Amino acid sequence: MRTPLPDTITRADLLQAFAELDAGAEHPFADSIGYDVLHEDRRYPPKAVVGLAATRCTGRTYRPADFTGGLASKCFRILETNGFRIVGKGDIERARRDQMWKTIGTPNGGRDLYPRHLQEVGVFRGARGVWYDGGRTKATDPEGVGVTVGLLHTGKVHPDEFTPTGIRYHYPVTNSPGRDAAEIHATKAAGTLKLPVFVVTTGQHAHLRDVYRGWVRGWDDGDKVFWIDFSGEPASAPGGDHPDEVEPDTYTEGAVKTVRVNRYERDEKARQTCIDHYGARCGVCKLDFKQRYGEVGDGFIHVHHLVPLAAVGGAYEVDPILDLRPVCPNCHAMLHRRTPEPYTIEELRAMLIPER
Repeated sequence: MRTPLPDTITRADLLQAFAELDAGAEHPFADSIGYDVLHEDRRYPPKAVVGLAATRCTGRTYRPADFTGGLASKCFRILETNGFRIVGKGDIERARRDQMWKTIGTPNGGRDLYPRHLQEVGVFRGARGVWYDGGRTKATDPEGVGVTVGLLHTGKVHPDEFTPTGIRYHYPVTNSPGRDAAEIHATKAAGTLKLPVFVVTTGQHAHLRDVYRGWVRGWDDGDKVFWIDFSGEPASAPGGDHPDEVEPDTYTEGAVKTVRVNRYERDEKARQTCIDHYGARCGVCKLDFKQRYGEVGDGFIHVHHLVPLAAVGGAYEVDPILDLRPVCPNCHAMLHRRTPEPYTIEELRAMLIPER
């Protein structure tokens, strides 16, 4: 039988819970899967924080089965109303990788780069074929291993099938099977979290490198290959299910395209036009990721369709100014808590509880 969370949990209770976790206190809660709560630039599992705070507040030991987490849960609401921010596992890492691509991808599209520059930016390091930067990315991976950042393609060891639009990348097979397994896991994690990876190849000159940004679309453990696509973006943003993020295609939206599942055609140009007009600030809560996180958050935002694509039917000409609005991932998910017709921007804004 579940025990409801009390309404009397205070910020002091939550701060004590953070301190207990820092001290290594034993508790029955597992690590978080989709979201973390931030405190002093560190990430914590939300249910563990609230469970320990509830235990301190009531004197009763709370366990994972006593309450739920996730967006719109009382657990998350307690944290947010006390001034703590919930972030998706992949949100900050996606913003970091977008900034990396902005650094190396302009003005020449990631071509003819010096290897040393790639090391400085963090795209690729080391002599192995897969670079997952475990020290930095293990916090993003629910399993705590890491998430692949860069993959080296030389064509010398594995017969990778490389084209300008993608690559069939073979699993690493070396005399270090434990490291191979970690690299395979980290590359799958990039696909699961919908985080971009950087495929590094030899440039026009042997001492230079070309870099392609891509997404891990899938893998085959039997053939031991990954499919990495250099075109388009994932159907949803990392860190959770945030519907209606715009994907690249054309300004005409609504035509159903069959891949492994049906998805609607969407347009990166429309997305960018919307952001250029309104700015990369949430239209509901006014969060600006650059102001909150610095340069790594520059330009990071979701785009929300005011009229869901599933409701329009057929093809229609999307107007990026009239039909789209920039929103943060949390507010984006909250807009879609009501179905089939989402909340309006104004309705959700009126629901916001002022931070204490």
